Amino acid sequence: MTIWHLQLFVAVAETGSMSAAAKQYMIRQPSVSQKISELESHYGVLLFERLGNRLHITEAGEKLLPLARDLTSRFNFLEDYMESQHAVNRLRIGATITIGSSILPQFIERYRCENPDTEIFAGISNTASISQKLVNNELDIALVEGVVKSPELVSTPKLKDFLVLACGKGHPFYSKPSLHSQDLQDMDFVMREPGSGTRELFEQYLARHHVHIKIALEYNNPEAMRQAILVNRCMAVISVRLLEDAARANEVRLFQSQGQEWNRTFNLVYHKNKHVTKAMRRFCTLLDQCSDWTNPPLLPMRPLLD
Repeated sequence: MTIWHLQLFVAVAETGSMSAAAKQYMIRQPSVSQKISELESHYGVLLFERLGNRLHITEAGEKLLPLARDLTSRFNFLEDYMESQHAVNRLRIGATITIGSSILPQFIERYRCENPDTEIFAGISNTASISQKLVNNELDIALVEGVVKSPELVSTPKLKDFLVLACGKGHPFYSKPSLHSQDLQDMDFVMREPGSGTRELFEQYLARHHVHIKIALEYNNPEAMRQAILVNRCMAVISVRLLEDAARANEVRLFQSQGQEWNRTFNLVYHKNKHVTKAMRRFCTLLDQCSDWTNPPLLPMRPLLD
C-alpha cells in the first residue's frame, strides 16, 4: 500500500466516480479500479459498492476516509513545501525522436512563454530509453510514441499520429497508384533503431502479413532517414509528421495502410508514484489546449492494401 493508493481512494470517495478520479489524476479508469482493489485486498475490506449506476462508500470506507485525507493532506503539504524551496521551478521533459523532431520544439517555446518562471530540460531518445529514465526519476514527464511496458509507469493517450510508407522519386514504387503488403517482400528499407516505437509497430505489421524486408540502413535520426529515402532509394515507414515538407514538394510518395494498422497515439507518461507538480500540471493543461496544431498534417496519400 502506498500514498498513491490513498490519494486515489480519497478522489473516488469525494467525486463519487472512478472516471472522475481518473480524470483528476490524468490516468485511465482501469488504473483507478486496480488501485482500489489492491487497497481493499491489503486491508481485507470492501471500500465501495456499486448499486445501479452509482458508487457508494461502505462503512469501512467511511472509517478510512478521514485518516486517508489526513495522510494525503500532510504528504501534499510536504511535497509543495519542498518544491517551494527551489530557487527555480524545474520540469524535466522526455520525448521520443519523432515527437522531438516535430512538435516538441514549438511546444516547449509555447510553454516557456506562458511559464517564464520554469526552467526546462528536454531529453530526446527512443521509447525504451525514455521509459527507463522515468523509472529512474531522471525525467518528470514524457511524450512517447511507443508502447510503455513498465508497470511502474502511467501512460495516457493524448495526440493522434500515424505512420506512412515512403519512397523517393528514384524508387520504382513512386509512380504506382497503390501497393499491396506483399509488394514489400525483400525490398530495401531504412529502419529506426531497436527500442523505437515506430520500428516495433512496423515489425508487428510485417509479422502479421508474413513479409520479409531487407534492412539496408539503420538510423535514429529522422533527417538521415529522409536522405536515405531520397538518395539511397530505400523505403521507410515513418511518422507522417516527419515528411510533410518533402511530400508537399513531391520529393516523396506516401502510402497509407488501408487497414489503419499504423494508426497510433502519442502518450503522456510519468511514474505512477510521482508527485504531480504544478509544472507538470501546466504541461498537461497546455498539451490539451494544443490540438489545433498538433494534429497530423493532411497530405495526399496512396493506398497500401493488405
